[in-house]
Amino acid sequence: SRLHTNFTILKSFIRKNFLKIDGEEVCELDLSNSQPLFLCKLIQNSNKYVDNIEFNIFKKLTLGGNLYQYLMDKSNISDRKVIKEMVYVVLFGRNFNTKADVLFKQLFPTIHSFIRNYKTQIGNYKVLSHDLQKAESLLIFNSIIGEINSKYPEIKLFTVHDSIVFPKKYKEVVTNIFNDKVSKEFIILQ
Repeated sequence: SRLHTNFTILKSFIRKNFLKIDGEEVCELDLSNSQPLFLCKLIQNSNKYVDNIEFNIFKKLTLGGNLYQYLMDKSNISDRKVIKEMVYVVLFGRNFNTKADVLFKQLFPTIHSFIRNYKTQIGNYKVLSHDLQKAESLLIFNSIIGEINSKYPEIKLFTVHDSIVFPKKYKEVVTNIFNDKVSKEFIILQ
């Protein structure tokens, strides 16, 4: 459910420092730890057992955009990119007791169990990644970009998975729509 373009493969540094839209500087808004955040919503909506205290910690971390930092602190791994990749191994992998699975299970045992059971019930380990990325795409494309295009068709923009890149002069307008739609999407978690 993710759209892959020439923009999605550009390094963030290049997008932020050299890319322009119609000769204007750009801004980028993204959804912090979006895949874990959508997992949190999926758990909340599932009626499956996850320890309430554990879930509240996970929910607080994902809503605050602090999950990766928390995992870095608990694991003594100082590279955010490594931690993010480890989370993706847990969410999108087969969960065969990798280093990522061991760490995640140690910190969030019932959420790890939820992830494994979700994949097992469908019989395909890829189902969770598809469902999370589909939810992300629906929010970004249908909700956020849909409203921007409807209200401000003159704004040229593009997406990079969970982020939107647009001319800097529209920062206030786009940020307000982005924040409003994200808040509404995750109101169930607050």
